[in-house]
Amino acid sequence: MNTAERRRTWFRLSLVANIALIVFVLSVYAGKHKDASFADQTHVVESSSIHDHDQFRALLKSDKGLASELCPKPIKPAPEKVIVEVEKIVKEYVNVKQDKCGMCEGPVGKKLCEQYGEEEVRRSVTYPGSNKRLRRVLDKMRNGKDFKMAVVGGSVSSGHGLKEDDHKYGPGNMHAILYKHLQDTFKPTKSEFINGGQPAQGAEYFCMCAHLHIPEDADLIVVEVGINSPPAKPSVEAFELLIRSLLQRENEPAVLIYNTFALMFDNIAMAGDLNYGVAQFYDVPVVDSRVALLQSVWDDHTILPKWFTNDKAFPSGIDLRHFGPTLHAFSGDVMMAYIESQLCEMDALEKADAKTKYTIGEVPPQRVFGKFTPGKVEPILKPFCRTTNSDTFPLLPKDNHGWREWSSSPEKKYWIADEPGSKISFPFTTTQGNVILQYLRSREFGLGNIRCWIDDTEDSTTKYIEGYWNEPYNIGRTTTWDRVAPGEHTLHCVLRDQTADPGGKKEFRIISLMSI
Repeated sequence: MNTAERRRTWFRLSLVANIALIVFVLSVYAGKHKDASFADQTHVVESSSIHDHDQFRALLKSDKGLASELCPKPIKPAPEKVIVEVEKIVKEYVNVKQDKCGMCEGPVGKKLCEQYGEEEVRRSVTYPGSNKRLRRVLDKMRNGKDFKMAVVGGSVSSGHGLKEDDHKYGPGNMHAILYKHLQDTFKPTKSEFINGGQPAQGAEYFCMCAHLHIPEDADLIVVEVGINSPPAKPSVEAFELLIRSLLQRENEPAVLIYNTFALMFDNIAMAGDLNYGVAQFYDVPVVDSRVALLQSVWDDHTILPKWFTNDKAFPSGIDLRHFGPTLHAFSGDVMMAYIESQLCEMDALEKADAKTKYTIGEVPPQRVFGKFTPGKVEPILKPFCRTTNSDTFPLLPKDNHGWREWSSSPEKKYWIADEPGSKISFPFTTTQGNVILQYLRSREFGLGNIRCWIDDTEDSTTKYIEGYWNEPYNIGRTTTWDRVAPGEHTLHCVLRDQTADPGGKKEFRIISLMSI
C-alpha cells in the first residue's frame, strides 16, 4: 500500500467513525430505540460507500437513505442545523485528504519530491510546531521588507568538503542555496546572509557564543548542531540554552532547526535525536535530513559516495561526517520546501480572514531542564564568551607562562602548551554562577591533561581535564563549574606531566571560556 492509498484509507475510516458518532446523536434526537444499545442500533458501512459530502448530504435529507446505510431501523430526517455541522466535519477531512499545503506543492518542493519521492520529503518534517515566528518573518519578507538570514552550525554548515574556494558562502552551500531561494521568491531591495558556522563546534559552544558569530538583529536563524555533540543530557541542556537565548533576542527572530546526519561514529544517533523535547517545549520547527533519507541508504549503500564528501584520507575513501554537494543541495531545497508549505498555509489563512495578523507566543518562563515553580521567571540569558575564534571578543590571558597561540586552519585557533608546568590565567565574569571551559579532545593529536581552578580556591574548585579520548572524531568539549559567586573571577590552568595519550604526548588546546 503506497502513501496515497494509506491516506485515502485513513480518511475513509475517520469519516466512518464520525458518521457513527453522528448517528448516535441523531438517534437521541429522534427519541427512538431508547432501550437498545448503541451497538444494536447501528452498523458501520463499508468505507467505500460514501465518497463525498454531497452524497452524505443527500443521505441525511432522506427518510430512508441514512437509515438503510447506517441503521437497521429508520430514524427521522436530520434537522438542517445538524446537516450543516456534519458537512463541516466532512469538508475538514476532505481538506486533509487533499493536503494542498504539503511539502511537495511549491515549485522547489515539487521538484524535490520528483527527485527523492514524496514520502521521503514529507518525512523530513519531524516537528512542525505552530510556526508563529516563522510566519511573522515570512510575512515581513513578502511585504518587501529587508531581512537578514543567519546560521549557527558546525563544519557541515561551514561547507567542509565542498569543492569551492568560498565553501561558507559559495553557491553549493546548503544555507547559501536556501538564501538564494528566499531572494528569488521575495526579491527584497536589501537582504543579508551571515554564515556563523564554526568547525568542530556544537551547542555547548554556541549556547554561550552565538552572539559573536551572528548579528543580534537576524530575522531567520537556522540552527544545525545535531551531530557535533554526543547523545547525552549535557548536550541537550546546552541546546536548550542555545534555543532559549536565540528566542529571547529583542527582535524576536524565527528559528528553524535543521538536522544533518553522519554515519561514521559508533552510534547513528547523535544529540539531534534528543533535542526534539526542547524543540517542542519552545515550539520551534524541525526538519531532519536523516529521517528523510536513511531508508534510501538501507536500500542502496552504494549511494554514499554520491552523497558524502570523497576524501582519500579515509580508508573507505568517503568522509561520512560531511555532506557532499548532493546532500547540500537536498538540504537547501528541503528547507525551502518547508517554507513554501508555510507560505501556502498563510495564503489559506489570509483568504479566510484578510485581517490575519501574525503574532508570536511568549518564551516559556522556565527552562525544561529545571524544576517547575509557579510564578518563577528565569532571567534573560546574557552569556559571557571569550574565544580564540573571535577578533571582537578574543580569549586573552591576564597572565601566561609557556602557552602560545596556534591555528591548524583559519577557523581552528587555540591556546596551546606542550611543556608540563606551563600556566595560563583568564579573567571572566558571571551572573548566574555557571562557568565553562572549552578545549579540544582527540585521539589523533597526542593531547595531554591540564588542571584548572578558580581564583585562590585551588583546593575546592580544582578540576582535572583530559584532552585525549578514544572517540573517532576531533571536537570541542567542555568542563563546567557551578555555583560560582556572581562577579569577576580568574580561571587558572596548568599543563600536567601526566597524560592519557598512548604515545605519551602532552600538548593541550584551549578554545574558549564562557559563563552565564
